[in-house]
Amino acid sequence: MQTDSVKADFTQQVVDPGGEKITSGHGVMRLLRPNLFRWDYQGEEALTLASDGRNFWTYDPLLRQATVIPLEEALGHSPLAMLIRGQGWEEVFAVERNWQEGVIDWVELRPRFQEGQSGKIMLGFENRQLARLEFSDVLGQRVRVKFAQMEANVPMLPTDFRYAPPEGTDILGHDVP
Repeated sequence: MQTDSVKADFTQQVVDPGGEKITSGHGVMRLLRPNLFRWDYQGEEALTLASDGRNFWTYDPLLRQATVIPLEEALGHSPLAMLIRGQGWEEVFAVERNWQEGVIDWVELRPRFQEGQSGKIMLGFENRQLARLEFSDVLGQRVRVKFAQMEANVPMLPTDFRYAPPEGTDILGHDVP
């Protein structure tokens, strides 16, 4: 069965090349394929990442600042692009290897194109459902995301993903009409 929409809780941890924790966060993510998503980080380091299908928004409530750029410019061949497009990932990534660790079935993907993006991506599946996502960023930091309470093919509408930052927000960049 094809997955067209997903809602999940997530925890994320970023570690330096030596394995020391740099940051961590948690929140809720929703996506509706193709190209619509919203990741809301909660807590001290609140942040919103959102796509309305044309634009990629990053909103920092502490700074009251939003950045907006065209979605395709933001995504390129990134791990996020693979998740929200859902199809055609085979053109961008090749399966490097797969293995099992406990109850997690891992797949390691190698990008076919570099474009300054991250290197290998690891996807961890539990009971055939995405449970983990790990990749390195351009600084060599490792990003580890764990998903919980994942619901697939929940009803969502494209209008659910319209985004406008709160009034009084400084906006950097430009949106695509």
